[in-house]
Amino acid sequence: MKCKFTEINDNRTRYDYEFEYVRFSGFMPKLIATLFPGMYRKQGEKWLQQFKTFVESQ
Repeated sequence: MKCKFTEINDNRTRYDYEFEYVRFSGFMPKLIATLFPGMYRKQGEKWLQQFKTFVESQ
């Protein structure tokens, strides 16, 4: 995962991210990645939404 914060103005920051899944070990993770490729992306977006909620509540 690569993350980058860019200041937009005094009150706003842009958060750019890039996920890259390169290695799956075991039969089940490989099968799930093949059958449901969007599942990993959806989980990543969930983590980012939780992070956004945390940051904005501070």
